[in-house]
Amino acid sequence: MGVIWYPLIISVIVFFFFFVFESVDGGLTSSFVRQIEKTIDMPLDSDVFSVPPGYNAPQQVHITQGDHVGKAVIVSWVTMEEQGSDIVIYWRKDGTTKT
Repeated sequence: MGVIWYPLIISVIVFFFFFVFESVDGGLTSSFVRQIEKTIDMPLDSDVFSVPPGYNAPQQVHITQGDHVGKAVIVSWVTMEEQGSDIVIYWRKDGTTKT
């Protein structure tokens, strides 16, 4: 008797998932449409890709929000020659005290 119910149960589950996935709509958030042809955003010989001056100068600096509240910051970077300093000096735009 239980074998007869398996196709019905499977059909109901498949229908349920099909209905749920078909009814989900993320909507349209922008009118932007990517162009089909290749676009050049920034030339590779731009000065932003040059190695910074100085011995073991930090490169590829990444600044990331460190928590959900916005009160922490994660700063990471790459030094090419040897392990660099782990000290970050920062200050307010209009402040005079450096931390």
